[in-house]
Amino acid sequence: MKLVELNAGLILLASVCGGLIILLVAALLLGRYWRRTLQQRLGVYTSIIDTSPDALALVGPDYRYRIINQAFAQRAGQPREAIIGRLVPDVIGEQAFNDLIKPKLDQALGGNLVRYNAWFDLPATGRRLVLVTYAPYHQDPGRADADGVLLCSHDITDLRRIEQEQFTAKHALQALLDNSPMMACIKDPELRILSLNKRGEELLNICADEVIGQRTEDVFPAQAAAKIAEHDRRILQTKEPQTTEDLLPTPNGERVMMSTRFPWLDSNHNVSAICTLSLDVTELQAGREAQRQAAALRESERRFRVMADGLPTMNWLIDAEGRVEYVNRGFAEYFGVTTAQMAIIGCCALVHPEDLSRVQARMASALKERQAFQLECRARRADQHWRWLECSANPLFEDDGRFVGFVGSARDIEQRKQADKALHQSQKQLKEHAYQLGLLAQELTRAEQRERMRLAQVLHDHLQQLLVGAMMATARLKRHLEDSGSQEFAKLQNLLDEAIGASRNLMSDLWPQILYESSFSDALNWLAQSMRKRYELEVSLDLEPSLSPEDEMLRGLLFECAREALFNVIKHAGVLEARIELLKRGERALRIMISDRGKGLGASESERPLASGCHLGLTSMRERMRLLGGSATVTENPGGGTLVILDAPLETPQRPQEDQPQQAVLEQVESAPLTPTCRLSLDPLPIKPVTVLLVDDHVVLRDALSSLLAEEKHWLQVIGEASNGREAIEKVGQLKPDIVLMDFAMPEMNGLEATRIIHHRWPSIRVIGLSLHQETDRGGAMIEAGAVDYINKTIVTHELLDKLRLHAGIDSKPLLAQPGGGIDSSPFGQHKSPSSMKH
Repeated sequence: MKLVELNAGLILLASVCGGLIILLVAALLLGRYWRRTLQQRLGVYTSIIDTSPDALALVGPDYRYRIINQAFAQRAGQPREAIIGRLVPDVIGEQAFNDLIKPKLDQALGGNLVRYNAWFDLPATGRRLVLVTYAPYHQDPGRADADGVLLCSHDITDLRRIEQEQFTAKHALQALLDNSPMMACIKDPELRILSLNKRGEELLNICADEVIGQRTEDVFPAQAAAKIAEHDRRILQTKEPQTTEDLLPTPNGERVMMSTRFPWLDSNHNVSAICTLSLDVTELQAGREAQRQAAALRESERRFRVMADGLPTMNWLIDAEGRVEYVNRGFAEYFGVTTAQMAIIGCCALVHPEDLSRVQARMASALKERQAFQLECRARRADQHWRWLECSANPLFEDDGRFVGFVGSARDIEQRKQADKALHQSQKQLKEHAYQLGLLAQELTRAEQRERMRLAQVLHDHLQQLLVGAMMATARLKRHLEDSGSQEFAKLQNLLDEAIGASRNLMSDLWPQILYESSFSDALNWLAQSMRKRYELEVSLDLEPSLSPEDEMLRGLLFECAREALFNVIKHAGVLEARIELLKRGERALRIMISDRGKGLGASESERPLASGCHLGLTSMRERMRLLGGSATVTENPGGGTLVILDAPLETPQRPQEDQPQQAVLEQVESAPLTPTCRLSLDPLPIKPVTVLLVDDHVVLRDALSSLLAEEKHWLQVIGEASNGREAIEKVGQLKPDIVLMDFAMPEMNGLEATRIIHHRWPSIRVIGLSLHQETDRGGAMIEAGAVDYINKTIVTHELLDKLRLHAGIDSKPLLAQPGGGIDSSPFGQHKSPSSMKH
């Protein structure tokens, strides 16, 4: 029994022990699992706090470090294992712990959140300003006391330094702006004023507090505010600095402000404010302008003296009282005097006694009337010889209209005077010789016409009659002969027919009777039919039937020239079409134009005869036409081919009675047994000279134009000069010229305004504009103002004279089209061009 109980007890004990062993094994396995899990979580938490840049730690109630992160270990300058478990005073220091840290830790252990800033001497980084935060840690939320303190240390040393620097910079900037001579204004993106410095308050006479929050239009007048707002908006758009110079209205008047605007950009590159710095440069600008004007005046005076000394003329200045103020180098060397000497003796001391009273009166009148003057007088040169001078002067006025004197020039014209005298004598002799040559040319033409008529009469009255008689006799003889000789008689009859036809053509070529029995237009019609019949040349005509030269000699020469021009088409043009136009040119002249569309006439062929059998070469044709009062020109047809232009008077010009040459020559010419006709002379039609007024503010240019036009005194006369538009209007009213040559740019009143006034008051006077420039806008403006033409001053001399002849209604020679000219003066400018002719 006892053994059974003992076995049962042992079995029970074994069972209990087995259960305990199982429980112990399970506990060991479960503990190992939870330990692994806790280690994993602790590793995660440690990794998380190690990533923080701030120093983190857990301090127990016994002031020992239980957990720290990597940043804490780095700042402490010790490994993490050396710090965990140590007391705070051992790591931080006893004094710092007792004075600062322990009281704060006690507050946190008591359940309070503690935050403070303090400077610490850290082994790794030195003395640093740290923001420290203590937070109580509770394992059991129900307990009042903390189980530890969570510590967070944030280094704010750099932040504090930046804040101090910003504070210092802000106050320094404010002090700088308040003491700056520039007005400083800051606005927000809505253009409301945020700040205004003391200089701005003084300048605008307002208090900064009064304008803070206001817009620009609330402070400044509307026009100025709109300008300022425009500049501000441009800054908002471009986000770039901008410097402007504007007028700013202030209580003390308008001020010139040089303003620089620049944007303040935020981190997103958006404009957060606009800063404007404005400097008052009113006095500075006025001073600079005065300096600039003074420097410009000195430079202008220097350039004037250099220019005046370099001129080939003698130039001088006199004041409003007539005293000499300046003479140039040419004047001083010519007369052997200085400016100082001339200021004492005066200009009249050099004038010839016979001219003195006239010069004094003219200068006194000019000083009184304050108008430009010109005169010629004799003056004593440095070598004591008296020389003829041409003097001209223009008045000088200040900007306010005050008269200050005259500026003048003089040039030696002694040689010109002698040359004019000799030229006058030579021209008189040449004119006489030319007139006699013209009479001889007329007589030669008459002799040619008489011989042509005689030969034609011989052909008609003798040779043709004999040929016709021979033909009749041959026909009678043929009837009596045998048929065997009929072929020979037919050949003989054909030869006689050809001889009669040739003699008839030769007679018509020598003396076309229709030219003297009918009108000139009928003669040209006959010529066209003859050319079509004899040479298969189709000639189209455009004729004015009423046009015919009175003089038979000139009519015959025009007919011959026209016929030879058609021969030229047949021989050289390579075409069988031509055109003749008979046009009226002016009131007393006609023009014949013979054109074709052929090969054209090269420059090297200009002197060849127009056709074989034509004995009038181009040079001979020109001379004979000129001597008979007309002209001849051969040129390229604008539409291709050759154009021959013949100009002639409708009426025979007569030489004035006082210019008649020797009576013997007249009697010899008048005794010629030619059909009665009027005598032609070399001289052009007697016309009233075209009067011209020169208007230009440059004396040298007026002198050059005057000298040029003086050479055309047989048809043109310069009757006055003016130096500005106002003076030009007065001279036009006094002199009533035919043509006014008007400069564009002049002082007091320019040529454009003067042309408009002259055209309105005197519409019959023709104004021609002059300029050195070629801007089409100036030419168009002058034409719109009433000018008839606009010419460049650099135009070739003969082209200028051709323009004057054109607008004066005088054509001494045909005007051909000039490339780039302002007015089409070609032969087709007023008539049909060959390209529009109907064949």
